[in-house]
Amino acid sequence: MGSTSSRGALYFTAISQFSSDFQSILSRAQQIAQIPITALQNDVSSNQNKSQALDTLDPVLASLGWGVASLGSLAANGGLSASSSDSNLVTVTSTGNPAAGSYTISKIKSLASAASEMSLSGYADATSAKVSPSGYSNLVVGSQTHQLNISQNNNLSGLVNASTIPAQASLRPY
Repeated sequence: MGSTSSRGALYFTAISQFSSDFQSILSRAQQIAQIPITALQNDVSSNQNKSQALDTLDPVLASLGWGVASLGSLAANGGLSASSSDSNLVTVTSTGNPAAGSYTISKIKSLASAASEMSLSGYADATSAKVSPSGYSNLVVGSQTHQLNISQNNNLSGLVNASTIPAQASLRPY
């Protein structure tokens, strides 16, 4: 807002018995005319003070907003949070409804890799192990049951070869 200046006082110079009264009227009129200008200047000063007060509150309100957001995140995880002392080695995420506690990873020896295992011990021999004590076995396909006669060749190979259903089967370990 631009600055305002008031004019100098008005002086009436005349020689009359009413000149001092007229001077009083002029001074009073000038004081009355100055009232709106003074009020506007006071409003400007008041608004500047309010603006400074709001500028001071800005970081406080930002901190409050961050705190409320953090509380919301904690509430979403049941009041639990997860953190890592070295996020270059281990990252942590709290999901679901974890049990409260402090967990420690003492030493990381190497990165994880895919693993598999295969062993033939414990599997039946395809030609010598008996499959059925009676020499018969049932093969269920969908809702149909087929009785297979394996009495002449009562082993896994005989079971594979006994089916008359047009399908292929082979024996192999998992």
